[in-house]
Amino acid sequence: EAFSTLGNVLSGEKIPESVGIEVVNPNIPVQSVNNFQLNTNIEPVDGKWVLYAPLQLTSESRIKYVTTMDGWNDDDLDALIISKITVLAECATDLPLKADFYAYPLDVNGNKICHPNGSPIVAKVNKQLYENMSEPIEISVEGDIRHLDGIQLEATLLGSDGNSPLKPTQTIQLKNMKIKVSGSYEKEL
Repeated sequence: EAFSTLGNVLSGEKIPESVGIEVVNPNIPVQSVNNFQLNTNIEPVDGKWVLYAPLQLTSESRIKYVTTMDGWNDDDLDALIISKITVLAECATDLPLKADFYAYPLDVNGNKICHPNGSPIVAKVNKQLYENMSEPIEISVEGDIRHLDGIQLEATLLGSDGNSPLKPTQTIQLKNMKIKVSGSYEKEL
């Protein structure tokens, strides 16, 4: 029997580490049996099964991956008032779906640095990631950035009907990253 809503079992904020399946009231269907041995003890059926299922996304599916690169701040960098950060990198992915890519500058406390109105300073990558992509990307972040300690990169994977299932070996890679900074330097000598 088809379970049309089974895909919703993994909906929510995070993907579970495991999914437990409990067979309630298992039974043997009524059927004809020939040469059944009477007066014989039959041991109960017992077992343990592990099922591996590929992760197939729907058009409503979203997967968010976040990574942080920090620990950059020191006495010299702390005196830098940044107006623009540009990150250049070679991007390669073999994921069978599109992704939006964002970058947030982080302060020394690990918090996203915000504009004066309280909204986080953020940059969207200049192009959308797609399957078998292998090309350079640029991320530009502008704002009044002080006490920079790192950057948080966020990829939001966008599912669509008919995508191939995801495999554990598929990745998004950023290589040969270069960071350019514009701003001013304020330090007493």
